[in-house]
Amino acid sequence: SDLMIYAIPLNSFTEEETRTYLEQRGITEPQHINRIWQLSHGLPLYLSLLTANPQHEVDPTADVVDNFLRWIPEHEELKRRLLLDGALFSRPFNQDELSALSYIPEQERTSLYRWLIKQPFIIRSPLDGHYSYHEVAQDLFSRHLYQYAPSIYYTTRRMLAGFYRERMENTEVD
Repeated sequence: SDLMIYAIPLNSFTEEETRTYLEQRGITEPQHINRIWQLSHGLPLYLSLLTANPQHEVDPTADVVDNFLRWIPEHEELKRRLLLDGALFSRPFNQDELSALSYIPEQERTSLYRWLIKQPFIIRSPLDGHYSYHEVAQDLFSRHLYQYAPSIYYTTRRMLAGFYRERMENTEVD
């Protein structure tokens, strides 16, 4: 069977549409709804990030990425770092790309990969099965990493550049 893919532009929700969306997610407290509206401006991707864990309150003084990261427990630093560093992948990725991030132990690669691809902003290509960040999320997370820790941002970029270069050289040799 032929697979047909259609791109559908999704505009920002109105305040009323946002309220309806949040109520369907079980978020009904007016102040909580208002905080999410103020941070998301009705952008569907921001709404999905801010409601990824609907039981948690949103911090109105933090941005969308900080709010999302707050829901990852402090002791799961590898997940936090992978989430930010993964936004620097310059092409669609699969589990092999995680080997470029030398701080990820080999025995944890599979579980971290499975966790990453379940995030609400990760998109799977039906053509090759690779994953990528939604472009708005990629920009948000990579900008956040650059502002938060430029040294980590550049270290990760160098790791990925070396990985991609080695992969290209191996492809040319084959």
